Amino acid sequence: MDTNEPDEWDPLVDTLLKAGYSILQYSYNRDKNDCLHDLFDVMDYVKRNISKRFILVGASRGGVISLKSAINPDYRNDISAVIALSAPQVYEGELFYSDEDLKLITSPVFLINSELDDAVSDTEKMYEMIEAKKEIMICSGNGHGTEMFRDNKDVLPASIEIFISNI
Repeated sequence: MDTNEPDEWDPLVDTLLKAGYSILQYSYNRDKNDCLHDLFDVMDYVKRNISKRFILVGASRGGVISLKSAINPDYRNDISAVIALSAPQVYEGELFYSDEDLKLITSPVFLINSELDDAVSDTEKMYEMIEAKKEIMICSGNGHGTEMFRDNKDVLPASIEIFISNI
């Protein structure tokens, strides 16, 4: 689904650092079914040492686990917003979250995908299901996840920064 390489985020990291935001990047290390716990470990660390609330940004599987965190009752109140790039609702027959699960999200959500990505219809459907404050952006091209920064290197990071600044 995704390569999980931190340098793929450089266009966004550069934009957010210039805007004065603090950033903590991590890579999940566990099996795909357990990588959500990597994020929980990171969020627990941040809550203890850095900030009580934070914004989650993830692409592909990282977007899925960011949305799952916003659904989880133990973490959803700690999340100020979720930004999910190319995060499917279903992949290879696996349902990540139901329509009812998506309605549990209370933080603002920014869903982003490319017009030719396999999961774009999931993105559009999830936008309809989420009841919290939300935005959607469908980029040109066929990039998946962080590949979208390649084809939309200026507009995509700027759009994410504007979303964050309006939270």
